[in-house]
Amino acid sequence: YEHDYMAFGYKNSRIWIKLDILNLSQKPKYLEIDQPRLDKIDVYKISENEIIEAKKNIGYKHPFNNREVDHRNFVFNVSTSEKPVTYIFRIESSGRITFNMTLLSKDEFLIKSKRENIFIWTFIILMTLFGFYFLFSFYLFRDKELVYFCLFNILFVIWGLTYSGIG
Repeated sequence: YEHDYMAFGYKNSRIWIKLDILNLSQKPKYLEIDQPRLDKIDVYKISENEIIEAKKNIGYKHPFNNREVDHRNFVFNVSTSEKPVTYIFRIESSGRITFNMTLLSKDEFLIKSKRENIFIWTFIILMTLFGFYFLFSFYLFRDKELVYFCLFNILFVIWGLTYSGIG
């Protein structure tokens, strides 16, 4: 693949991805799909030509508790094995389908998640503070444009929470 990420654009059809993973380490790993807005993901885990595990109805339009790991992105456990295990992903989305798939150890995954969360929550907190600043400024000056700035900030925070997969 030419890019660091998978980009399929807007598709009305399903996308199938097949990965053969051999995890010889003594620790399980996580496979992360870093796009929280995919509508539906079905995962099939196959070993020696038999489906050993199937996870269906994971995605943006399905309950959060269907996910294997409680995270804003889609994260799947990759257990240790002495033989390659095939993972088949069936992905559907009404929006643009662009994402990275990353295989990480638990420690790497936690560090990456903490860094992302610090950035996301710093941004959301700053935007919320700006909203309160504009609301307070409106209280002092009675300039209706400040109400528009306040509403814009509130809506932008809600959009940011939704877009990042937190809200």
